[in-house]
Amino acid sequence: MNDNEPKNICSNIEIKALARFVEILTQVQTRVSPPKLTSTLSNYEVGYGSLDKLEFYHELGFDIQFLKAKWDRLGYKYQGVRLQDKKLYLEVTTDYKIIHFYLGHPNNQILRKLFINPSKFSDIFEMIVFLKEALGEAVLESMITRIDFSVDIPVDYAEVLMGLNVKYKKANSEFLGNSIRSGLIVGTKDDKIKIYDKSVQANLSHSLTRIERQVKGNKLVIKKICELEKALDKFLEFQPFDIVITNHIDFIEGEFKTQEQLNRFHDLKALIKYEGYYLAKKKLSINGNFQRDYGNFFNLTQYKKQPKEFFRDGIYNFYKEKI
Repeated sequence: MNDNEPKNICSNIEIKALARFVEILTQVQTRVSPPKLTSTLSNYEVGYGSLDKLEFYHELGFDIQFLKAKWDRLGYKYQGVRLQDKKLYLEVTTDYKIIHFYLGHPNNQILRKLFINPSKFSDIFEMIVFLKEALGEAVLESMITRIDFSVDIPVDYAEVLMGLNVKYKKANSEFLGNSIRSGLIVGTKDDKIKIYDKSVQANLSHSLTRIERQVKGNKLVIKKICELEKALDKFLEFQPFDIVITNHIDFIEGEFKTQEQLNRFHDLKALIKYEGYYLAKKKLSINGNFQRDYGNFFNLTQYKKQPKEFFRDGIYNFYKEKI
């Protein structure tokens, strides 16, 4: 061999090992900084369901000065903050664990209303331990006033909205946002479905759509904090996302026999693209004849994995139970 020629200093095995190392680095980088996801069918098979928010009320209330002395001993941090609703809260934190008290007025000394995000905890038992440590055993007798269940899907909000169907017979609906619509609320005062662009709200670099079910009053399946540890079966029986169906929609652009058919097709297509299948169906269902009048213009196909299944998997995991 000529001494001036480049030498092959790496064996095939070494080259493969190096390639594998680069592949692993790429995967790690992807997990740390996820790229902008494209909305593909496979993304609909990935999702995360959780018990997202609990609001509760303690009749006797918590003495703020007593609690601050306790939190100082425990090394907790606390400060007044204003959240997205612009209201004033006392935020209590340690590591990633957070409780928010509704202050109402900065000088209030007895606090009764508060909320916590169970999804921030690894499991239900860690959350209960934290609540008792931060507030004492009395917190277990607090009355639950609202529960938010949630499902996150890594798909663009506009695409999810297009094929979304909600099984509400009688419900109000309203869009979130003004010039740019970033969410939709469907339901009643005590029972709402909320779908919105989580990537916008949380300033994420990738697509993420959140679907929430918010329940209050008679719709609550448990009433007190002390019921939470054994509430898995009740949450599963309630099935908060059984009324939400995600679909893929294809428009059938064939030959139209009349101008009226062509106009109806364009009306349907525009409404679905702008307001989604659920609202389009409501607006165009004259005398309950939506399928007859518009059914030939599109195909609706349910995705293999639905929000109710994402929630089932997530709540089992939160309770450390196997499916």
